[in-house]
Amino acid sequence: MTVLTGFHRVGAETIERLEANPELMDGLLGGLPDAAAGERLGLRRGIAPPYLNIGSAWDEILILLAGTDHHAAYQALHISVWEDYDGCEEIRLFSPALVKKGLAALEDLEIDELRRAARRRRLRAYDGAPFDELLEDALDCFESLRDFWRAAARAGEGIVSETG
Repeated sequence: MTVLTGFHRVGAETIERLEANPELMDGLLGGLPDAAAGERLGLRRGIAPPYLNIGSAWDEILILLAGTDHHAAYQALHISVWEDYDGCEEIRLFSPALVKKGLAALEDLEIDELRRAARRRRLRAYDGAPFDELLEDALDCFESLRDFWRAAARAGEGIVSETG
């Protein structure tokens, strides 16, 4: 079974509505079955927000950041799971302020240096497999994630992550 992670860019109002009414999360995760669901979430015209799917690379990105001593970047992404949601997914709510603060930590990282550090330290996946086989995909997904964070920060948006 593969665990997949995706991210939704949403406004501060959507984060606030989710915090006040956790059951609204199903509408966001379900792809907004109708415009009314989107409007209840505070989404413009009920349209689904921008979405990034990084597939199963979430764990590898976290291993890469922690294993290369980029703790600020790791902590920017690996915030506490939102406990108010009772669905099967792990949900994290990143306010616009957390996105902006997190981007500062992510912007400092250079892909080539991450690659060299991961190889030098001979990182391993959670199952003990050599990380080399996962490295390029993790780096590609990290770059996409950083671009997504950058766009959210520019727009003053928050991010909802789902892992399940």
